[in-house]
Amino acid sequence: MAVSDARFDKLANRVEDLAQQLIKVRERLSRIEGANSNRPTLQTILYFGGGAVALCLLTYLAWLGVETYNHNGQLAQIQTKVSTIEKNSQGLSEGIEAFEKRTTDQLESINAELRVLRSVKSPAKVLNEIKDLKAGALAKNLPALRRVAELPVGQVKPSIPELREVTYNLRSVDESSEEYWPTVLQFIQFASSAMAPAQDVPPPGFINIRISQSHCSPSIAGHCIVASHRAILLDGGSMPNSMFDHCRVIFTQNAVDLRGSVFNECVFEMPVSSAPTPYLKNVTKVLLASNLSNVSFPKS
Repeated sequence: MAVSDARFDKLANRVEDLAQQLIKVRERLSRIEGANSNRPTLQTILYFGGGAVALCLLTYLAWLGVETYNHNGQLAQIQTKVSTIEKNSQGLSEGIEAFEKRTTDQLESINAELRVLRSVKSPAKVLNEIKDLKAGALAKNLPALRRVAELPVGQVKPSIPELREVTYNLRSVDESSEEYWPTVLQFIQFASSAMAPAQDVPPPGFINIRISQSHCSPSIAGHCIVASHRAILLDGGSMPNSMFDHCRVIFTQNAVDLRGSVFNECVFEMPVSSAPTPYLKNVTKVLLASNLSNVSFPKS
């Protein structure tokens, strides 16, 4: 049974409340540690339950006055205790940083899981959230992005700026991240389909030109192939310095030499795989490095 929107909202609100509490803790720590620049770590200890002990210690020192100063043995003991408190406060500070990082990671993971669940009913909203995520957080949200990219473009209705932002951010995600390759390959087809004018690109389902283990030398004009408004299967061979305009380009795992080739307003169909060939990985990197609307392969 599908999870209701109300439950999604409740879970999302709880995650947001936890994130706000973490921010408040960080702000309170900053104010407390900034109150006394000479003893920042001691103030942190006072705040986290050590107030009573420290207050008794300070009162004891004031009451003893000069007598305490003369009792070198007692003074040394007190100084040792103060040093211990300061060391413990440093450890607490480091512990807080570790806690903050761990909690932030947990919140990001929870949000990523929620986006996977929400991606079917609210794909446009999920994509809008994902576009602002950078490498680490985006890696956690690859399953949600893949779910969105598997939907028809007409159902999601993404904006071109959103798609370009996600394309740009995917470049910095670790390729060894779980779901990276199937998500990126699926997203390229989704994004290029949304960017290219639908009325100018052949629909899926048929092929006009099949390039399979074909080898071409550039003609006098300098191009192997010049194709416009065609569905083209690239399945091995060599087609350097070709030009493709408003085409549906269907890649396979078999390598095609595309050095110097240019693709303008094309849709790219990619074989979705968790272990693409080195050739397909290189093609993917070239596509991500472009804006997907105007793609130029290096000449060498």
